Amino acid sequence: MKFGFLAHAVSSAHRNQVRGLDLLGRLLDDHRGTVRAPGRRLHVPLPMLTSVTSPTGDRCDGEVRGLAFTAEQILARPTASREMVAAEVAALRDAGAEIVGLGGATSIVGDRGLWTAARAGVPVTSGNALTAYAAHEALRRCARLLGPAASDAPVVVVGYPGSIALAVARLLLADGHRLELVVRRGRAAGGLLRWLEPAERERVALLDDIAHCYAAPRLYVAATSSGGVVDTARLHPGSVVVDVALPRDAPLPPARRDVLVVDGGLVSATDSVRIGDGGLPAPTQQLNGCLAETLVLALEGTAENWSLGREIDVDKVRRIGRLAARHGFLPTPLAMFGRPLADDDIARLGTHHTPRPRPGTPRPAVTGAAVDARGAAEDIAAGGAPDAAEDISAASRRRFRDHVNPPLSRLFAAHGMDRVFTRAEGCVLTTADGTEYLDFVAGYGAVSLGHNHPRVVGGLRAFLERGAPAFSQYVSVPVQTGELAERLSALSPGGLERVFFGNSGAEAVEAALKVARAGTGRTRLVHADNSYHGKTMGALSVTGRRAHGRAFAPLLGDVVSVPYGDTAALARVIEGAAAFVVEPVQGEGGVVLPPPGYLLEAQRLCRRAGAAFVLDEIQTGLGRTGAMFAAAHDGLEPDVVCLAKSLSGGLVPIGATLVRAGLWDAAYGSTDRAVLHSSTFGGGNLAAAVGLAALDAVEEENLPERARVTGARLREGLRAACAPYGFVREVRGIGLMNAIEFDGDFSGAAGALADELLTRLPGDLHGLVDWLPDDVRTAVRRAGEALESSLGDMLCLRFAAQLARDHRMLTFVTANSNRVLRIQPPLTLTDRQADAFVAAVSAVCADLALHADTVTAPAAPLPPDPTSDRRTNR
Repeated sequence: MKFGFLAHAVSSAHRNQVRGLDLLGRLLDDHRGTVRAPGRRLHVPLPMLTSVTSPTGDRCDGEVRGLAFTAEQILARPTASREMVAAEVAALRDAGAEIVGLGGATSIVGDRGLWTAARAGVPVTSGNALTAYAAHEALRRCARLLGPAASDAPVVVVGYPGSIALAVARLLLADGHRLELVVRRGRAAGGLLRWLEPAERERVALLDDIAHCYAAPRLYVAATSSGGVVDTARLHPGSVVVDVALPRDAPLPPARRDVLVVDGGLVSATDSVRIGDGGLPAPTQQLNGCLAETLVLALEGTAENWSLGREIDVDKVRRIGRLAARHGFLPTPLAMFGRPLADDDIARLGTHHTPRPRPGTPRPAVTGAAVDARGAAEDIAAGGAPDAAEDISAASRRRFRDHVNPPLSRLFAAHGMDRVFTRAEGCVLTTADGTEYLDFVAGYGAVSLGHNHPRVVGGLRAFLERGAPAFSQYVSVPVQTGELAERLSALSPGGLERVFFGNSGAEAVEAALKVARAGTGRTRLVHADNSYHGKTMGALSVTGRRAHGRAFAPLLGDVVSVPYGDTAALARVIEGAAAFVVEPVQGEGGVVLPPPGYLLEAQRLCRRAGAAFVLDEIQTGLGRTGAMFAAAHDGLEPDVVCLAKSLSGGLVPIGATLVRAGLWDAAYGSTDRAVLHSSTFGGGNLAAAVGLAALDAVEEENLPERARVTGARLREGLRAACAPYGFVREVRGIGLMNAIEFDGDFSGAAGALADELLTRLPGDLHGLVDWLPDDVRTAVRRAGEALESSLGDMLCLRFAAQLARDHRMLTFVTANSNRVLRIQPPLTLTDRQADAFVAAVSAVCADLALHADTVTAPAAPLPPDPTSDRRTNR
């Protein structure tokens, strides 16, 4: 059956879009030599839905036309507008349409479709039945998620007795709700309830001002024809508005997180709905109910008027809802201003609907999405409460999104990285539902001993059980802190005698910069390009990627950057400098190893110039590179070494700055200067006790040697797995600090796509492009280059996402490059786990084989599940 649909612009921007499409269409016609029929044309063909095939196998074909007028423009001249609508409907009929749908205001001006249907000579529908059905279902879903208290409160229906508002009111009354019906101000109340059953009227209150509803949390259905009547700034916390109106009754997204505006009257096609002859999935998420109703009637072969006039039979509303579901159109998922709205986004507002208990009243148990995370975690750890697993995951995502980092939350969700882990052991992380992942990120190297290493956990428990003072460093001599300082001094390259304790790697770097300036009396700080030393102000100042610090400028002055590995460049600037700060391996820079002899020559240049040689071993230290310190590979004896991350096995925050005695004494070796640099929590016994236990585990299990051997095995396997694929530029690393760098070259892709379209579409489109102004051409070229760069980054992110999704292997990109995949598992990694990771990488490479330079054979089968090695990690 063939359908037609008449849409109109929903905003001035949308109107300009339609006008722009018309202008471009005219230009294309001129270049193709197409001669348009003379006469006035007020619509633009919208090639969005030319055919639809439902899961039942039924099919309809048709045409959607867009009027270049907004609802306000149409309603401002109702007589002229209804004549225009009638003419367009007749034109669709003459083009073969057997049923025509009227979108939004195009039905209002024709007496809600009745006047138009009487003159059209073809069946007509306003689509209001399915719109009302979808709005009702959205409100019911919100009520269920908000809890019983929300369902018991009156529902506000704005726009009564309009067709949609009246239908929704009848449905809600049938559900047993009480209603507050908001009518147009100044309209006489007499007779307004005549469309409702007498027995239902006692559950209805008529209001002529929506402001009366703002005093309490409410559920709203807004369906006026004027728009803009809901003031979201005045809504009571916990209120949810299902906005059906076009133009919108709530025109802007709320600036608050305690109210929601749900896009109302919309349905979405399931994956089983197909459009076109190519069998492609239908691009019909958040489809207006009026259009969807037209499609459903055409799929049913129902050539009769539907949804006309003010009164729509509620049985007809329910019937069209059932038919829509049969053909794959559902009123879910919900959305807010086009963005998906998760159930938990709605359920979190339920707290505003729950009456507050009086003082002294026992607090009720917390259930649903607001489940107490600690209690749920205990239940899960004990192997019970399966519903709690879902609750703690949803609640944790919501809390992170609302209170920690909303943009990062969106990134995690977009790439399937918003997992919630509730258990960790060795190299294995386990989600609330029991799914196990191998961790090849390990807290960016912090979890070097594996998660919850028994030696470290035991050391922490033993300290706490002794009742020893955890926080006494400023009124006494701390026992464990002194012991850890002595151990680190004995282990350190060159026997660095002094240790300052902080709480993080960035603090360790800050301490290094301060001791260098105070100890030398100089100010200039030299660092390497592409370096990463942390995100506090001083650490950012010596970090070699400006993007990290641009928002905080100006940073520290008298800071100079030199290329990593270039001793000649260092020699030109090191004279008169306080320090050269360098990583023995640039971790966040992409696991970049130094050229042979570079670090030793850099140390010599510093000695000659009287500058402190500061080695940042925050990622490399304590076994990661196959030696206790990376300095050992070159026989270095730095003046300062920075440690953190793995110093506690990732269990508690700790950082340490190891300093040569002479430099420390020059900086702080007098009574007046002894406490120039300090940290409230730095040097506490608790963190030191954990650090001592971590050092014991590193030495007892000979983890540096294990990292050397296992790392070599891992690199050998990865190089073999990646060798056939040109999109892998390099596998590199040392010990268990490794990386895969991707080529990511998509240069020319955007230009080739544009050239393909310009060449293969009818007409001389190249000539049309040549006519574009220079600034437009430049903007398009830059947009294409940005797209190509983003594609390069996306390849690495896609690789990481597939490793996690398909193989349960966790990796991530480095901070300075989105094209380098870090591989930094715990040093307790087993050979079996390493081999499983290689096999997973090989499988993902094969899946992305079209990015390779040559044709490759299929990947070998994957080995057995490696997560069972959890207890052999140690």
